[in-house]
Amino acid sequence: MKKLLYFIIAILALIALAVGAIFLFSDTIMKKVLDKELNEVRDKYGVKVEYEGLKFNDLSSMTFNGMKKFLLCCVYFLSLVNIPLLAQHTLSGTILSKTDGAPVEMATVRLFSYHQSEQGSDSVLVKGAQTAYDGIFVLSNIAPGKYTLRISSVGFVEIASQVTMPNSNLDLPPFRLVEQVQHLAEVNVQGRAAEMTVKGDTIEYNTAAYQVAETAMVEDLLKKMNGVDVDKEGNVTINGEEIKAVRIDGKKFFGDDVQTATKNIPAEMIEKIQVIDEKSDMAKLTGFEDDDTERIINLSLKKDRKKGLFGNYSGALGADLVTANEQWFGYSDPALGASPLERALHFFQDDFRYSANIFTNILLGESQTTIIGSANNTNDIRSRRGRGAWGGQNAGITWSENLGVNTNVDFTGKIKKLDNTSFLLMGGDASFNHSMNDTRTQSNKESYTDEFTYINNDSTNKLSHSWDAQLRLELEYQIDTLNKLILRPTISYTNNESSSNNAYTFDRDTLIDTLNQVVRINDGYQNQQSLSEDISAGLRAIYNRKFLRPGRSLTMQANLNFTNTKGTTQTYAFDQLRGLALVDQRTLSGNDAFRYSLRTSYVEPLYKNNHLLEMVLSLSGSNRISEKNQYAKDSLTGEYTIFDSIYSNNLQNSLYSEQLELNYRWVDEKFDLMIGARAIAQQTHSRTFYGGILARDTLYNNWNFSPNLNFRYKFERKKFARIIYRGTSQQPSITQMEPVRNNSDALNETVGNLALQPAYRHNLFMMYSSFNQEKFSSFMTGLRATITEDALTNNTIYDQTGKRYMQTVNADIIPWNIGWDMMSNTPFCNKMFQFHSRTAVNYNERVAYVLREQNAADIEQMIDAGALPLGEASHTGNLRVSSDLSLRFTHKIVDIGIRNSNIYSLTRNSLNDQSKSHIGDWIITGDVTFHLPKAWNISTDIGYTGRYGYTGIDDPNEILWNASVDKTWGNATLTLKVYDLLHDKKNIVQTVGEDYVSYKKFNTLPTYAMLTFTYKLNRMGGLKAKGAAAWQQQMIESARPGGGRPPMGPPR
Repeated sequence: MKKLLYFIIAILALIALAVGAIFLFSDTIMKKVLDKELNEVRDKYGVKVEYEGLKFNDLSSMTFNGMKKFLLCCVYFLSLVNIPLLAQHTLSGTILSKTDGAPVEMATVRLFSYHQSEQGSDSVLVKGAQTAYDGIFVLSNIAPGKYTLRISSVGFVEIASQVTMPNSNLDLPPFRLVEQVQHLAEVNVQGRAAEMTVKGDTIEYNTAAYQVAETAMVEDLLKKMNGVDVDKEGNVTINGEEIKAVRIDGKKFFGDDVQTATKNIPAEMIEKIQVIDEKSDMAKLTGFEDDDTERIINLSLKKDRKKGLFGNYSGALGADLVTANEQWFGYSDPALGASPLERALHFFQDDFRYSANIFTNILLGESQTTIIGSANNTNDIRSRRGRGAWGGQNAGITWSENLGVNTNVDFTGKIKKLDNTSFLLMGGDASFNHSMNDTRTQSNKESYTDEFTYINNDSTNKLSHSWDAQLRLELEYQIDTLNKLILRPTISYTNNESSSNNAYTFDRDTLIDTLNQVVRINDGYQNQQSLSEDISAGLRAIYNRKFLRPGRSLTMQANLNFTNTKGTTQTYAFDQLRGLALVDQRTLSGNDAFRYSLRTSYVEPLYKNNHLLEMVLSLSGSNRISEKNQYAKDSLTGEYTIFDSIYSNNLQNSLYSEQLELNYRWVDEKFDLMIGARAIAQQTHSRTFYGGILARDTLYNNWNFSPNLNFRYKFERKKFARIIYRGTSQQPSITQMEPVRNNSDALNETVGNLALQPAYRHNLFMMYSSFNQEKFSSFMTGLRATITEDALTNNTIYDQTGKRYMQTVNADIIPWNIGWDMMSNTPFCNKMFQFHSRTAVNYNERVAYVLREQNAADIEQMIDAGALPLGEASHTGNLRVSSDLSLRFTHKIVDIGIRNSNIYSLTRNSLNDQSKSHIGDWIITGDVTFHLPKAWNISTDIGYTGRYGYTGIDDPNEILWNASVDKTWGNATLTLKVYDLLHDKKNIVQTVGEDYVSYKKFNTLPTYAMLTFTYKLNRMGGLKAKGAAAWQQQMIESARPGGGRPPMGPPR
């Protein structure tokens, strides 16, 4: 804290010195400065100011009275400076796209004088400007009067608005430009729409350039787009950046659940898919970007889908073509049942497939309600929520059901509007999800020490259930031009159950005289059942106050969050090599956490409203209580009643953080510069109880100081570069700090560490982007680097049986990561062909600590003494090189795409020369769709994945071939699709850790076929509601302001 106080005092002293230096200039220079400013005021505004001479020849000789005069002169001088600033009135505003609410940069803004004559209006240009990348324009030195403001930009319809300038600064409500649609008559244009355009930081995909099936969802559309990767779980990455959320025309859709949007929204509703950097609410209000900027997708709906009722409903039945006995159509095999009835029961339990989906979208003006639902056993998990303990690798076979409602309603018409900028938006979503997952895993893991390689082979079967319910509400209230309030309460409930059994072997590979000697040191199995329940609630409140001077604002954000977790775990583990039970226990655990934070930001314009200063004060804290009671089994009663004091405890942890931040922003036509610095002080207080008795009471203090930089330079309209540096801290979790041992995994015991300090990460990002408007070609390249101080990493100690004792420690060696990527996109032959390429190189240096072959009894004593030794540093370097090339041809009859991906990974460990591994993946995929007469479509896609370097997995290569045919009658479509025609799908995952490399192979669905019926309900523009729907329509329409208003912004 002393260091933080010294820092604050130093900052204040520097500011005082800077102000004082102004008055240490000679009288002549000061007089010239004042005379020049006051003459401008007199000439322009008729304001005459007189003053007496000022002398500050010797500041050190000032008496107390002299100091008072000095301070009065400071105030006097600032008031003089403010006279011309107040007299020189500014006109400012923001230009947005009406389609998606995105800022329109480089828009031309012209202000004309205006008067009426008999011949009509006549005007003279007064001043002009162009918008910055955030869509903001500022016109200075505007005299009171009536004007005409004209706004134009390429691709948008020009608008004109009459403006009355008062005798003060005027900040206009946002202007929303309508995209220009050109109708070409008697012109035969061959080719197709451009796939992708780049607008500043935004990548925009044109869905008209892609042919997808009538029943396709947004995810199917994304899989065809260049630079887009959708993994088995449904996570979306675009040009290597993970997508964190999805918006629909700028509105939130089920919070940050990407899969709910991509897997449930029909592709044919979407006109454009935009990839944008969405700033946090605080950053949007203050104009200063913070740590919470996320890469998201905005789905822009087609214009004819923005009013009325639209629904997409489908049902499908199918069966496995390859049965559990690995035979094609082996339903009659006696091995599956002794009688026809038993075989029929087996069919419906294991080989029968089903899927049902509903999607209903009600759009009335700017209000929208969406209802989604699904049920299937085809691994089509349509929500990220409710996945529970089986993780998120889309492993095994999953049965899932989900139901959700999302709504955004405009209630502006129901409130008393204080001025024409007032509006009230309310929205949110509610969802329920359930899933059941059956996973069977084979894994191989190699862990490295200085002399040995430990080889762990596992075979695991796990069945899990998860239930999840969530409610999210949102209120955005623009009280008037100067005041805004945002409220976001949330509540959720999660219940997880799982049962697993695991058989394992543990070998030690020793290198002696170039000969490998493998010794088995452990062989056993473990059974485990667990149940957990989690309830959480949170509230975020944001208040923004703007002042009459443009750019000046005060913003406050408060966050509250409470979480309660309870769990029960029962574990039995047996060592077959030694013939003894390792554990037979039941564990009861509970965690309560309360977190709170307050962030206050004050922004002051310094000069011409394009020089801004932000001062931020943040306070946060958390109080966490973790209780764990473990019981061993009584051999006489068979009940778990013997209290285990070694593995039981109660931990109370409090964390407090204070942050002071100072940022400066300079916005110009060519560049946008933000520089600043922050100081963070943190205090951690932990108390550990055993049997109700205080055993440990620890207090740690820590502080960090870091600068930050965000610089964006525009070379031309479509060419820019960006540099970002920011430092972030990472707090250790309560599980990592809890100073007790956890033996829920018999071979991997974790030990807490109360001495953990927060890690601090330095992040650097540089990029360049260009887009050729004439050729519709784009190019992007970027460099990322990360360095972490006091990194949280593992310290692992092995005993003679191969059992690992793991503790999180702060690394005394700095791990780092650097990556470079380049992307280009070029259409040719009248845009009928589209060529895309992406190359990425990444190197990651990790660190961990390893100590081998320790005596188990000695380790126990060290843990009891709280002095677990630090092992030898283990450096693991991983080089990853990837390239992606794709080519697509589109015609009204046929759509063809081909894509080639190559990934090479080199991993080596500093402790073991034998640890070097070369891993390669070569993936080539192709898809063809024929659009035949009478609404018939035939589609097929095939992909080959060649893998080398994967140890412990037989035949890792695969060929995945799918095919479908569909026929459409009006709004109905019938589709027959066969998945994995060659029955060759593998489910393999490779992981590189600090001191290990692992490979896992999961079970997956066999070859199966589905017959799907889809019906589309389309009543756009002519919705006639009845019953409850009529009530909703009446409520929404009565709340709409005249003429409607685009989402999440004040009306025009």
